[in-house]
Amino acid sequence: MAAVAAATYAALAPLGGPVPAVGWSLIAVSVACTVGALVALVLVALRGTYPARSLELKTLDWRFRTLSDPARADTNVVIVDVDNLSLDLLRPSLGRFPWPRDAWVKVVQYLAVGGARAIAFDFTFPDPDLEHPAADSAFVAAEAAAGNVVQTLTFQSERDTAKAREQAAFREDSAAMRRLRGFGFAVGGLPAGAAYQFVESPYPALLDGARAVGSINFTPDPVDGTARRAPLLYRFRGRVYPAFALAVAMVADSARFGGGPLGWGPDALRFRRLVIPLDRGALLINWRGAYRDPRRKVHPEAYRIFPFAQLVHSYDQAAAGEAPEVPLATFRDKVVFVGASGSGLFEARANPFGPADPGVLIHATLADNLLSGDFLRRAPPAVNVAATVAAALLAGVAASFIASVWWSVAAGVALAAAYLGATLLLFGGARIWLDAAMPALAILLTFTGGMAVNYFTEGRHKRQIREMFSKYVAPEYVAQLAEDPSKISLGGRRAELTILFSDIRGFTSISEKLQ
Repeated sequence: MAAVAAATYAALAPLGGPVPAVGWSLIAVSVACTVGALVALVLVALRGTYPARSLELKTLDWRFRTLSDPARADTNVVIVDVDNLSLDLLRPSLGRFPWPRDAWVKVVQYLAVGGARAIAFDFTFPDPDLEHPAADSAFVAAEAAAGNVVQTLTFQSERDTAKAREQAAFREDSAAMRRLRGFGFAVGGLPAGAAYQFVESPYPALLDGARAVGSINFTPDPVDGTARRAPLLYRFRGRVYPAFALAVAMVADSARFGGGPLGWGPDALRFRRLVIPLDRGALLINWRGAYRDPRRKVHPEAYRIFPFAQLVHSYDQAAAGEAPEVPLATFRDKVVFVGASGSGLFEARANPFGPADPGVLIHATLADNLLSGDFLRRAPPAVNVAATVAAALLAGVAASFIASVWWSVAAGVALAAAYLGATLLLFGGARIWLDAAMPALAILLTFTGGMAVNYFTEGRHKRQIREMFSKYVAPEYVAQLAEDPSKISLGGRRAELTILFSDIRGFTSISEKLQ
């Protein structure tokens, strides 16, 4: 009867039935690779869609949260914060915010005497303080005396009558426009994108005393509004103006940034002694950490933060001949950003660590990246596509050699985890952003497709073998035949055997008595 089953098996082979093991393994690899190629083709085509981009950005945020170390932040970048504590402590003497310029004068003078490399105000002063003209003049004088103060610009594109009136002072032939143009550059190959029509800048006297000005325009990610990249140059009336952080870096390190940018392209911004990598014309933000992270016992903040009131108090102590709470030497050679985290004083900006950090963290982080030369680079599109295709094909080959469903699931998860681990190592070691979502998804989908193909092809053949031989052969041998159909043969084989025949006297009667 086994011979009949073998004959049936052989007859089925030409009709698409079971095939020898070697032949099937080659077919299995080919089919699995085809599945992988189809998966890769679909995922590459979907790579630019909103769901795919959103998923990849989530993996980028995960990498920042996993690997970013605030201890790696530039310790020469610090923040003076108009926080809620400062608002409360200074209310008896200065009243409610906005304060008279006296407080700003004290901070500028204290930082300048302390030897700060750059003093950057993440505040806009579009108008003089007409109620306190003496304090306003003192602020302008303190700024000019420091010689390293960076003020902000805000570019806008809206066209309305109010904006037109505001821009009356910025006619091409006006003194204000001539002052502003002095801070701009003529760069070969102007940045792509719409040129801005309007600008909010410091009032003329403050503009005169500034060492530099820079744009604080915020460019959220269009997918989810998170801060992940920042343009470094802005077009306004035929000139190019730096971003706020770039203006600060140019003041703090004139050796590398002096003279302004020499050339611009979608992939790089070139200075005299530095090439800044860009991604589609913008710098990817290499985040160090959150503004403050209460979960961290060591380095709870990316950059050291001083309450604004603490500096005002230190100034008063030094002026009175007392030892200041914050020594002057604390700010020697520091790049100081003066920003705000007080309630109602800042616009919350989402970053990989949270949804509502103060915007000054963006500028401080960008300045850190520029001054340290520690940039985040994204792998070229061709490399990301190749990673997706290679991951899918490798998964296809691996899946073709695994028959067990559970082992296939485990292998798929393990291979995807290994790829994600590789992207983490590349991100942590070289700060290269290689796509993680699509290649990992390609691995999982290819293994899933491979299991489905196996069920409807090789699995069907094994079931046929079990059905044919289970009535005639012991179960353990049926399992061997199902795993290796080449063991089935019609012709049999020649072998030298020793056969023992024995007869037991009275065995028939004995067996009849057995239960």
